[in-house]
Amino acid sequence: MDNSPRLPFVTLGIAAVAALLTALSYFGRGGNDEPVFSFNELEIGLVALAVTLVIFAVEGLISVVSEGRQLEPGLVPPRLTNPLTVAIIVASLVLFAVSVALGIGLVSDWDVWAIGWLAGVGSILLAVILVFYKEAFVGDEAHFDDRNDGVPW
Repeated sequence: MDNSPRLPFVTLGIAAVAALLTALSYFGRGGNDEPVFSFNELEIGLVALAVTLVIFAVEGLISVVSEGRQLEPGLVPPRLTNPLTVAIIVASLVLFAVSVALGIGLVSDWDVWAIGWLAGVGSILLAVILVFYKEAFVGDEAHFDDRNDGVPW
């Protein structure tokens, strides 16, 4: 199985085109005088497309860097290393700080954008911590057994 880095870069290019089209559409109609962006339906769709493609491209690039160009499915032992341990600790402490700030923001009636950003950063940090834990403690990525059911394929 080949893990090609070309596809993530093509995906990033398409995401950049979608972001450019969004900017051209937004500023082409004069933008908005309000402090918060106000997109129409097409612009919201283009932003969603760009964000989705960037997420998949980053996943693909991380896969190429961490797993290499040639994929070999099978059993992989857990890989808890010192840098991974430090990354888990740091990400957990930052997540705790973000959650405390989010709690204070909710009680203190902060602006909606601040609460939204804190919740978004907390969600991303939680996902990063889960990826680190999976990499450190989960060994079996795939397990392939020979079929013994008499089916020839």
